[in-house]
Amino acid sequence: MVPSQNSILYRFTANSDILGPRRLQHDPVGWDSIAATARRDATRHGTTIDFTSDLNFVKDGRAYLLRAYQAAGVQANVRILIEQYIPNEFRWVPFYSGRVNFLAAEVGPTQIKVNLEQEGWLQKFLSRNSVKVDLFSGESVAGYSGRMYTPLTVQLHSRAIYQRYQARQQAKATQTAYMTGDENDRSHEQLYYFGFDTQEVNELKLGAVSGGWVAGDRSSVVPIYTASESGTFVIQLQLNLHVEAHNYGQGPGFGTVDGDCYLRVVQNGVTTETKLVPDFQSGGLDGDYIGDIVTRPLTFSYNLQPFDEIYLYARYFIHNIGGGWTGIRYRTPLTGTMMPGSYFRMTATSTTAPTTTKGLLLYEALERTCQALTDEFFVFKSDFFGRTDRGYAVDGPGALTMITGGFQVRGFPLLTGPKASATPQTISLDKDYQARIRTGSTFNLVEGVANDSNSVGQQLYFGYNEPLDNSLGLPAVSGGYVAGTEQSVVPIFVVKNPGQYTITLALNTLIKALNDGSGQFREVFFSVHLRINSGPDQLLYSAHEDNLSGDWQRLVTVPPFTLSQTLQIGDEIYYYGFLYFADATSGTYRFKAQATMNAGSYFNIAAKAQVVISTSGTGELDVRKTLTTTWDELFGSLASVYGLGWGLEWAISDKGKAQQVIRVEPISYWYPADVVLDLTESGNVDDTIKVDQARHYQVIEMGYDKWQAEQTNGLDEFNTKHQWTTPLDVTNNTYSQISQLATSGILLETTRRDRFDATATTDTSQDATNFLVCLLRQGVSDYVTERNQLAAVLTGVLSPDTVYNLRLSPSRMLRRHGPVLRAGLQYQVRQLVRFTYGEGNVGMVSQLVGEPAPITENDHLKVPDLGESLWPPERVEFNAPVTQKQAAAVMAMPIGRVRYLGNDRRKHEGWILEFKHDPKQRIATLALLPCLP
Repeated sequence: MVPSQNSILYRFTANSDILGPRRLQHDPVGWDSIAATARRDATRHGTTIDFTSDLNFVKDGRAYLLRAYQAAGVQANVRILIEQYIPNEFRWVPFYSGRVNFLAAEVGPTQIKVNLEQEGWLQKFLSRNSVKVDLFSGESVAGYSGRMYTPLTVQLHSRAIYQRYQARQQAKATQTAYMTGDENDRSHEQLYYFGFDTQEVNELKLGAVSGGWVAGDRSSVVPIYTASESGTFVIQLQLNLHVEAHNYGQGPGFGTVDGDCYLRVVQNGVTTETKLVPDFQSGGLDGDYIGDIVTRPLTFSYNLQPFDEIYLYARYFIHNIGGGWTGIRYRTPLTGTMMPGSYFRMTATSTTAPTTTKGLLLYEALERTCQALTDEFFVFKSDFFGRTDRGYAVDGPGALTMITGGFQVRGFPLLTGPKASATPQTISLDKDYQARIRTGSTFNLVEGVANDSNSVGQQLYFGYNEPLDNSLGLPAVSGGYVAGTEQSVVPIFVVKNPGQYTITLALNTLIKALNDGSGQFREVFFSVHLRINSGPDQLLYSAHEDNLSGDWQRLVTVPPFTLSQTLQIGDEIYYYGFLYFADATSGTYRFKAQATMNAGSYFNIAAKAQVVISTSGTGELDVRKTLTTTWDELFGSLASVYGLGWGLEWAISDKGKAQQVIRVEPISYWYPADVVLDLTESGNVDDTIKVDQARHYQVIEMGYDKWQAEQTNGLDEFNTKHQWTTPLDVTNNTYSQISQLATSGILLETTRRDRFDATATTDTSQDATNFLVCLLRQGVSDYVTERNQLAAVLTGVLSPDTVYNLRLSPSRMLRRHGPVLRAGLQYQVRQLVRFTYGEGNVGMVSQLVGEPAPITENDHLKVPDLGESLWPPERVEFNAPVTQKQAAAVMAMPIGRVRYLGNDRRKHEGWILEFKHDPKQRIATLALLPCLP
């Protein structure tokens, strides 16, 4: 039967993988109320199309759907093709194709009620927007293989950061040392390290400094701080130390006390010593001494490099015991009392050597995320993030921004090999230890005595003052002598992962053995050894001398040496020197040993380690890390930072096929000038204008959820959270645009400094933080970090030439969202958007090339400076006659404008907020966002 010219007819075909296609003989109840609806999303600004009518399938339709549901449940993939008859052309044409949503199905005795959702990848995409996507993988969420992007490697410059250490003395605190023995006893020379009972700030991560006495002379003093970064260090201190010494017990007392107090700084091997008080000496004593070290407030400034050292100490030498006699036994307590008011403060404005990170430019990150969530290949388009090397005419405004993660910033190896699974797998990882001597370093042996057999043999462990790499995880080796035999030597490394290990080394050290008192040694043996487990021993150097008179020294050199061996878990590596004294003269004698490591000494281990990975909890920890995000995090953050929207468009793939894609562009893109429906020939419409309360805001929030670094003063950071208020006081709406992606240069820098090789199995709170980093092109395919290269004005920051992400500051975010905010402020043009609150550095002033004027982060903003509004804060609603052809034009471009004659008989235009077409009645219900004249 041929339908009549005026009737609207549909026919329905069900199809599924289980049951195949079937043309239904009985139309579903409700078919005559099917309506296509286009809706604009208020947050993403793009539009989607759906069909809102519920359909009640009966008889053969009910039987088909029920069988499919009973076979596969809610995952049953049943598609319904709806075709419409075109009378003038005597043919059926596709009207809609949708998937049955069984999640909302209602099964009755004679019918099954369902609605249809849009078929294709959109529904998968929308339902997966919070699913984590591995940006470095080529696999989709459903397991389909796709494109794998090569991570981009970029060198991160060092952001200068300001760090502090502050400690003070609140209460009196006394430490005591005891001096015993005669004039030659080493306990008579004591070093005092200044400790403070209240540590207020420790952003510089100074080790614990408890304070107190340690027996020793100036050659054995240890630093209170070793620099790990380069910069200007300012030290402020004031000291008040009360010292007493009193003879205790029998025997004659001491006669003389002398000493000094120094701040010592070693810069690139050059020592600078500053006397904090004049050297002091008290003579003619009879076993009692009282004295004080009191300084005025002092300030010092030094330019330090990594491994430079700071020392702070006082030295007391108590001697002339019983007139200098030996063999006298006595006991004297030495007390030092730190007085309230003493303090030590240090600040540093520092940088470190640059490091690299891996990530993706934002076009690839967005494309990869879309591909993973839709299981499609050609599915993304963006002029805003597009680049010339991806086929776009120019680099878009957001094209040269990359995303990277905390793991990548810290230098973790990438997870690009086989994926860990419940079955342990073995992968090969390159791991290294590299250390060398940058400047001379001396190890001193506390005196030994001849009748103490343990001190006759001395193990020497070689320490290095410039570690270069420790991804292998060697424990710290400070270097020095340890009394013992060759059988008691301890390994410097125990193998954790099997593999091929290659050791390379060279040694240049001056060894000294000096007699120190009565008696003497006459024979010395010294050797250098490298061995794996219990042997065979690699004798790298050997020396023997006799007929000595108590003093011996030798420059020991080992030329470059290499040992390569396959090692297993638990194998041990030993590398040491051994010094042995023999043929001592009778009687008690003392000796000192010293080793000075010279430049040119190094020790390296390169390993091809076999690592077992597993996600089931078996095997070893998989230290390889990847970069993950979700669509909500990635697009949501970029929308906040740049003022973006997304929607669906048709595009031609590289294979010449028309396909729907997800398009990401600035908000204004989604409100074009194209008129897709002109209703002016239909006469006036009965339009209703409603004030849109949701488009009026009192509070504006812009910025970043994460910006503050742990244990670091972040007050210089400008990419933080800011708040403004508008002149409106009749609404409490908040316009909040807070990015989950971090752009803080200080947070990036502190994460970068916390290197993987230093904490290989330790997580930090920023490991899972994702960062945005603005870049500039360098040549055709290389990129460098953007600092202040494009800044015409930049003041109010600690180090202008080391900043990150200047173009992403919160005040610039505010201006990108200005047209949306301006909509509710049409009548407040003479008023201000007032800055009310900000974290971090809100006083920065900057102007990028192309910007009309400098921007101060905490400035109030004149309403007109928000930019021109795109629309008034209103909503227009009406019904109008719309043909099927006109409706099809709307559905082809639902972001376009509708032109109409209002009740005032004037022409108006508005963007579609909602368009619902009833093909049977040929009527459309419209809601529009008015265009400004």
